[in-house]
Amino acid sequence: IALRVCGLESESFTNISFEVRQGEILGIAGLIGAGRTELMESIFGLRKCAGTIELMGETFSKWHTQKLIKKGMVMIPEDRKNCGIFPRRDLKENITAAQIDQFVDRRIKYFGFRHERQNAQAVIDRFRVACPGIDAYITELSGGNQQKIIVGRWLSHSPRVCMFDDPTRGVDVGVKSYIYRSMMEAKKQGVAMIVVSEIGEQWSPQTAPAMQADMEMIIISGLDFSNTATTIGIRIPKVP
Repeated sequence: IALRVCGLESESFTNISFEVRQGEILGIAGLIGAGRTELMESIFGLRKCAGTIELMGETFSKWHTQKLIKKGMVMIPEDRKNCGIFPRRDLKENITAAQIDQFVDRRIKYFGFRHERQNAQAVIDRFRVACPGIDAYITELSGGNQQKIIVGRWLSHSPRVCMFDDPTRGVDVGVKSYIYRSMMEAKKQGVAMIVVSEIGEQWSPQTAPAMQADMEMIIISGLDFSNTATTIGIRIPKVP
């Protein structure tokens, strides 16, 4: 089990419990404003809630974001403009912000970076980001290419658990397809993923054909996205 959530409760949800194994994708569909983002942010330590989580075998009754990131959990937020990018920073800094400690050159205390430019360029090449160069401001890019930067920032962090909150919101079909393929590649590498979206958005054969194989329907207790006691989740299990 990569992530187990037990009895999470807050003003937005009640008694949420589920688990995700390594190499699985768990999809949760709900309407905007139903509490799906609040749930993801609570799991990631950005909001207070009651309950416990177990991440890669370690149980937490109190947790914060930095601790979870060090344990291998990352999150791609729903609000790209306000929560996903650093608008006054260039692409290089936007890409390496999640793991900047790896690039600090300790030979000159608190000064200088090592391999930061090479790492940023590798992410741009891997995710096929259309941009003038790594020194360009991220606000110069289209929304789809900004989203590629955000996804690339976190997937290049070698996560164990990755949460995607409506990752294809406001991007074109080509970018959607590339994000889906990147998710499936991470799945093959054993990354556990939670993907939250509007009802039907991420799971339609027309929009996400690569994610249709091996799906199974599950019930997640406590969610109330459709004014019922439970809501349907979608699990894509690890391929043996």
